[in-house]
Amino acid sequence: MFILSFMKKSLVLTVVTLLGLFVLVFSGTSVYADESTDGESRDPAKAESPKAESPKAETFTGEQLTLKKFMEELFEDSKKVNESGAPGKKARNTIESAVNWTEVAKICLGGPKAWSAQNSKHRGEFSTLLRDIIALTAYSRMGDFWNGTSYAIKKIDVKGSDATVTTTFKATDDDYSLEYYLSKSGRHWKINDLSFDDIKYSDNIREQIQSFLKEKNFSVLLTKLRKRRADLEADDKGKKKANSEQRPS
Repeated sequence: MFILSFMKKSLVLTVVTLLGLFVLVFSGTSVYADESTDGESRDPAKAESPKAESPKAETFTGEQLTLKKFMEELFEDSKKVNESGAPGKKARNTIESAVNWTEVAKICLGGPKAWSAQNSKHRGEFSTLLRDIIALTAYSRMGDFWNGTSYAIKKIDVKGSDATVTTTFKATDDDYSLEYYLSKSGRHWKINDLSFDDIKYSDNIREQIQSFLKEKNFSVLLTKLRKRRADLEADDKGKKKANSEQRPS
Protein backbone atom coordinates (compact mmCIF):
# COMPACT_ATOMS: atom_id res chain seq x y z
CA MET A 1 0.00 0.00 0.00
CA PHE A 2 1.38 3.34 -1.03
CA ILE A 3 0.78 6.23 1.37
CA LEU A 4 2.19 9.69 0.87
CA SER A 5 5.45 10.04 2.73
CA PHE A 6 4.50 13.34 4.30
CA MET A 7 1.25 12.03 5.79
CA LYS A 8 2.21 12.58 9.40
CA LYS A 9 0.00 13.65 12.27
CA SER A 10 0.01 17.35 11.49
CA LEU A 11 -1.07 16.68 7.91
CA VAL A 12 -3.77 14.26 8.99
CA LEU A 13 -5.21 17.08 11.05
CA THR A 14 -4.69 19.66 8.35
CA VAL A 15 -7.09 17.89 6.02
CA VAL A 16 -9.99 19.12 8.09
CA THR A 17 -9.56 22.70 6.98
CA LEU A 18 -10.78 21.58 3.55
CA LEU A 19 -8.30 24.11 2.27
CA GLY A 20 -5.76 21.58 3.42
CA LEU A 21 -4.58 18.17 2.41
CA PHE A 22 -6.49 15.32 0.79
CA VAL A 23 -4.88 11.97 0.20
CA LEU A 24 -6.04 9.31 -2.24
CA VAL A 25 -4.59 5.92 -1.48
CA PHE A 26 -4.42 3.44 -4.31
CA SER A 27 -3.99 -0.16 -3.19
CA GLY A 28 -4.68 -2.73 -5.87
CA THR A 29 -8.06 -1.70 -7.21
CA SER A 30 -9.20 0.23 -4.15
CA VAL A 31 -9.37 3.99 -4.09
CA TYR A 32 -10.19 5.72 -0.85
CA ALA A 33 -9.23 8.60 1.40
CA ASP A 34 -6.67 7.87 4.07
CA GLU A 35 -8.45 7.78 7.41
CA SER A 36 -5.46 7.08 9.61
CA THR A 37 -5.49 8.92 12.92
CA ASP A 38 -2.97 9.40 15.68
CA GLY A 39 -4.07 9.70 19.27
CA GLU A 40 -7.53 9.96 20.74
CA SER A 41 -10.16 11.95 18.89
CA ARG A 42 -11.59 15.01 20.55
CA ASP A 43 -15.20 15.99 20.93
CA PRO A 44 -16.06 18.44 18.10
CA ALA A 45 -18.54 20.16 20.41
CA LYS A 46 -15.64 21.17 22.65
CA ALA A 47 -13.43 22.46 19.86
CA GLU A 48 -11.90 25.84 20.49
CA SER A 49 -12.10 28.65 17.98
CA PRO A 50 -8.96 29.19 15.90
CA LYS A 51 -7.12 32.27 17.05
CA ALA A 52 -4.78 34.31 14.93
CA GLU A 53 -1.33 34.60 16.42
CA SER A 54 0.47 37.89 16.83
CA PRO A 55 2.54 39.70 15.93
CA LYS A 56 2.06 39.36 12.20
CA ALA A 57 5.09 38.67 10.05
CA GLU A 58 4.18 41.37 7.53
CA THR A 59 2.01 44.42 7.11
CA PHE A 60 -0.46 43.62 4.36
CA THR A 61 -1.93 46.16 1.96
CA GLY A 62 -4.22 46.25 -1.06
CA GLU A 63 -4.94 42.84 -2.55
CA GLN A 64 -3.00 41.22 0.27
CA LEU A 65 -5.60 42.48 2.73
CA THR A 66 -8.37 41.09 0.54
CA LEU A 67 -6.72 37.68 0.56
CA LYS A 68 -6.05 37.81 4.29
CA LYS A 69 -9.71 38.51 5.01
CA PHE A 70 -10.76 35.79 2.57
CA MET A 71 -8.63 33.15 4.28
CA GLU A 72 -9.59 34.20 7.80
CA GLU A 73 -13.29 34.04 6.96
CA LEU A 74 -12.81 30.53 5.56
CA PHE A 75 -11.07 29.41 8.73
CA GLU A 76 -13.95 30.81 10.78
CA ASP A 77 -16.53 29.07 8.57
CA SER A 78 -14.64 25.81 8.90
CA LYS A 79 -15.59 25.74 12.59
CA LYS A 80 -19.28 25.63 11.73
CA VAL A 81 -19.52 22.89 9.10
CA ASN A 82 -20.81 20.30 11.55
CA GLU A 83 -23.49 22.51 13.07
CA SER A 84 -27.03 21.37 12.43
CA GLY A 85 -29.47 23.09 10.10
CA ALA A 86 -28.87 26.25 8.13
CA PRO A 87 -25.62 27.39 9.85
CA GLY A 88 -23.78 24.17 9.00
CA LYS A 89 -25.12 24.07 5.46
CA LYS A 90 -24.15 27.69 4.84
CA ALA A 91 -20.63 27.12 6.17
CA ARG A 92 -20.14 24.09 3.93
CA ASN A 93 -21.39 25.96 0.87
CA THR A 94 -19.10 28.89 1.61
CA ILE A 95 -16.02 26.72 1.94
CA GLU A 96 -16.76 24.57 -1.08
CA SER A 97 -17.35 27.64 -3.25
CA ALA A 98 -13.90 28.97 -2.26
CA VAL A 99 -12.13 26.18 -4.13
CA ASN A 100 -11.77 25.98 -7.91
CA TRP A 101 -12.70 22.31 -8.13
CA THR A 102 -12.41 22.12 -11.90
CA GLU A 103 -8.84 23.39 -11.75
CA VAL A 104 -8.03 21.08 -8.83
CA ALA A 105 -9.39 18.12 -10.80
CA LYS A 106 -7.49 19.15 -13.93
CA ILE A 107 -4.19 19.44 -12.04
CA CYS A 108 -4.72 16.14 -10.20
CA LEU A 109 -5.59 14.33 -13.40
CA GLY A 110 -2.35 15.40 -15.05
CA GLY A 111 -2.87 18.82 -16.60
CA PRO A 112 -4.61 20.14 -19.74
CA LYS A 113 -3.58 17.26 -22.02
CA ALA A 114 -4.80 14.52 -19.68
CA TRP A 115 -7.91 16.55 -18.94
CA SER A 116 -8.84 17.01 -22.60
CA ALA A 117 -8.31 13.28 -23.21
CA GLN A 118 -11.48 12.57 -21.21
CA ASN A 119 -14.94 13.42 -22.46
CA SER A 120 -16.91 16.21 -20.83
CA LYS A 121 -19.12 13.79 -18.88
CA HIS A 122 -16.13 12.05 -17.31
CA ARG A 123 -14.43 15.36 -16.54
CA GLY A 124 -17.51 16.73 -14.84
CA GLU A 125 -18.09 13.63 -12.74
CA PHE A 126 -14.43 13.36 -11.74
CA SER A 127 -14.43 16.98 -10.58
CA THR A 128 -17.63 16.49 -8.58
CA LEU A 129 -16.44 13.26 -6.98
CA LEU A 130 -13.10 14.79 -6.01
CA ARG A 131 -14.91 17.74 -4.45
CA ASP A 132 -17.32 15.58 -2.49
CA ILE A 133 -14.65 13.21 -1.21
CA ILE A 134 -12.31 16.00 -0.12
CA ALA A 135 -15.14 17.92 1.53
CA LEU A 136 -16.67 14.99 3.39
CA THR A 137 -13.26 13.80 4.57
CA ALA A 138 -12.49 17.29 5.82
CA TYR A 139 -15.80 17.78 7.61
CA SER A 140 -15.31 14.59 9.60
CA ARG A 141 -12.14 16.03 11.18
CA MET A 142 -12.98 19.67 11.80
CA GLY A 143 -13.46 19.43 15.55
CA ASP A 144 -10.22 17.55 16.09
CA PHE A 145 -8.21 20.03 14.06
CA TRP A 146 -9.30 23.27 15.70
CA ASN A 147 -9.13 21.93 19.24
CA GLY A 148 -6.11 23.74 20.64
CA THR A 149 -4.87 24.94 17.24
CA SER A 150 -4.08 28.56 16.41
CA TYR A 151 -2.95 30.05 13.12
CA ALA A 152 -1.14 33.04 11.70
CA ILE A 153 -1.09 34.24 8.11
CA LYS A 154 2.59 35.03 7.71
CA LYS A 155 3.13 35.93 4.08
CA ILE A 156 1.03 36.80 1.03
CA ASP A 157 2.62 37.03 -2.41
CA VAL A 158 0.47 38.41 -5.23
CA LYS A 159 1.60 38.24 -8.85
CA GLY A 160 -1.14 39.39 -11.18
CA SER A 161 -4.02 36.94 -10.97
CA ASP A 162 -2.05 34.40 -8.92
CA ALA A 163 -1.26 34.43 -5.22
CA THR A 164 0.42 32.33 -2.54
CA VAL A 165 -0.64 32.57 1.10
CA THR A 166 1.71 31.12 3.72
CA THR A 167 -0.01 30.18 6.96
CA THR A 168 1.53 28.71 10.10
CA PHE A 169 -0.43 26.45 12.43
CA LYS A 170 0.45 25.93 16.07
CA ALA A 171 -1.05 22.80 17.61
CA THR A 172 -0.56 21.39 21.09
CA ASP A 173 2.24 19.11 19.94
CA ASP A 174 3.31 20.35 16.52
CA ASP A 175 3.98 23.50 14.50
CA TYR A 176 3.97 23.58 10.72
CA SER A 177 3.38 25.83 7.71
CA LEU A 178 1.20 25.42 4.65
CA GLU A 179 1.20 27.37 1.41
CA TYR A 180 -2.13 27.93 -0.32
CA TYR A 181 -2.12 28.68 -4.05
CA LEU A 182 -4.92 30.81 -5.42
CA SER A 183 -5.99 32.28 -8.74
CA LYS A 184 -8.32 35.19 -9.38
CA SER A 185 -11.17 34.98 -11.86
CA GLY A 186 -13.05 38.22 -12.20
CA ARG A 187 -13.35 39.68 -8.71
CA HIS A 188 -13.02 36.43 -6.77
CA TRP A 189 -10.06 34.44 -5.50
CA LYS A 190 -10.21 30.63 -5.58
CA ILE A 191 -7.92 28.05 -4.02
CA ASN A 192 -6.50 25.49 -6.44
CA ASP A 193 -3.58 23.85 -4.63
CA LEU A 194 -1.63 23.56 -1.39
CA SER A 195 1.85 22.49 -0.37
CA PHE A 196 3.62 21.24 2.74
CA ASP A 197 7.43 21.28 2.87
CA ASP A 198 7.42 22.27 -0.82
CA ILE A 199 5.41 19.18 -1.75
CA LYS A 200 2.14 19.96 -3.53
CA TYR A 201 -0.72 17.66 -2.69
CA SER A 202 -1.89 17.72 -6.32
CA ASP A 203 1.46 16.25 -7.42
CA ASN A 204 0.99 13.26 -5.15
CA ILE A 205 -2.61 12.67 -6.15
CA ARG A 206 -1.61 12.94 -9.82
CA GLU A 207 1.17 10.37 -9.40
CA GLN A 208 -1.23 7.94 -7.74
CA ILE A 209 -3.92 8.44 -10.35
CA GLN A 210 -1.45 7.92 -13.18
CA SER A 211 -0.19 4.75 -11.52
CA PHE A 212 -3.76 3.50 -11.12
CA LEU A 213 -4.65 4.26 -14.74
CA LYS A 214 -1.72 2.19 -15.98
CA GLU A 215 -3.63 -0.88 -14.82
CA LYS A 216 -7.27 0.23 -14.85
CA ASN A 217 -9.27 2.53 -17.09
CA PHE A 218 -10.91 5.81 -16.18
CA SER A 219 -14.35 4.24 -15.78
CA VAL A 220 -12.99 1.95 -13.06
CA LEU A 221 -11.47 4.96 -11.32
CA LEU A 222 -14.84 6.70 -11.32
CA THR A 223 -16.52 3.58 -9.95
CA LYS A 224 -14.07 3.43 -7.05
CA LEU A 225 -14.54 7.13 -6.32
CA ARG A 226 -18.33 6.75 -6.38
CA LYS A 227 -18.09 4.00 -3.78
CA ARG A 228 -15.78 6.08 -1.62
CA ARG A 229 -18.19 9.01 -1.75
CA ALA A 230 -21.14 6.78 -0.84
CA ASP A 231 -19.24 5.45 2.18
CA LEU A 232 -18.38 8.97 3.32
CA GLU A 233 -21.94 10.19 2.83
CA ALA A 234 -23.28 7.32 4.93
CA ASP A 235 -20.76 8.09 7.66
CA ASP A 236 -21.60 11.80 7.57
CA LYS A 237 -25.31 11.05 7.79
CA GLY A 238 -24.73 8.72 10.74
CA LYS A 239 -22.70 11.31 12.63
CA LYS A 240 -25.33 13.99 12.04
CA LYS A 241 -28.02 11.65 13.38
CA ALA A 242 -25.92 10.79 16.43
CA ASN A 243 -25.22 14.45 17.16
CA SER A 244 -28.90 15.27 16.82
CA GLU A 245 -29.87 12.54 19.28
CA GLN A 246 -27.28 13.77 21.79
CA ARG A 247 -28.61 17.32 21.84
CA PRO A 248 -30.84 18.08 24.84
CA SER A 249 -34.52 18.32 23.97
